[in-house]
Amino acid sequence: METIRRSLTLRLRSRRAKELDSIAFNKFKVLIPELAEYNRAGTFKRLRSRAFLNGFHNLDGYYNSLLTDENELSYLRKNLTYIGSHFFRGSVWQRLGEICRDKFATSGEETIRVWSAACSNGKEVYSILATLLDFLPAEKLDILATDYNDFALGQCLEGCYSMRTMDEIPKKYWRYIKTFKAPEPRKVDFSYRYQFRFCDDLRRLIHGRTLNLLSDEYPTGFDLILCRNVIKFFTPDKRIETQHKLAQSLKPDGLLVLSEEEIVANPELMGLMRIDDTCIYRKRV
Repeated sequence: METIRRSLTLRLRSRRAKELDSIAFNKFKVLIPELAEYNRAGTFKRLRSRAFLNGFHNLDGYYNSLLTDENELSYLRKNLTYIGSHFFRGSVWQRLGEICRDKFATSGEETIRVWSAACSNGKEVYSILATLLDFLPAEKLDILATDYNDFALGQCLEGCYSMRTMDEIPKKYWRYIKTFKAPEPRKVDFSYRYQFRFCDDLRRLIHGRTLNLLSDEYPTGFDLILCRNVIKFFTPDKRIETQHKLAQSLKPDGLLVLSEEEIVANPELMGLMRIDDTCIYRKRV
């Protein structure tokens, strides 16, 4: 009987804690209006994790701290969808390379314009850049990298990463990188004591700027756009709106690459055609 009573008490406390967090979440939406455009479940988990890391056991206490901590508020706003990245993430890269080769290798275009939207720390930027350099001269490439998180964007432009991620890169592209010993290692193991940086010839092909996909005006005129693993955090309506705006940013016959979790429900309504069963779309001419 005592065990049953204790279990019931714990469930009631848990339910009450969830109710209080739900009330606090509505306060967050006033403080950070764009929260209303993010997927609630995913954002709720991120808020709770950030609150815990800051020493708070509930969202209400964390919310109250943000009212006087502008630095933490700024950090939170820019990291609500930040999940890092990986080199050559997902199964799309071989097929994407084939499609890009067929489209761009004999293209009469003087410049191939590429936009990596929500580029995170830049690993996808260097992945597509290395892929295109297999069959295109560097002088034909113009790469724009954007992200709302200026710290992540800075890492992208710096092109410097931990050795523990080097195995994500096919060995044929190791010619583009140089390893070095980190001046102030965060950990003692090899992967943190040593880092690598992409060569100047690659990094100078990339220019970047901060951009919020939910509120800022999109640049246009691109032959290829990659926007992967970010719009899944948006509400269904915002997800569709973002996909539509990305499609508008493409040139006719341009390519849009999403993640496997962000398939366009009705591509024809956006003037797009899905290629095979991939997450790659071509804009109708």
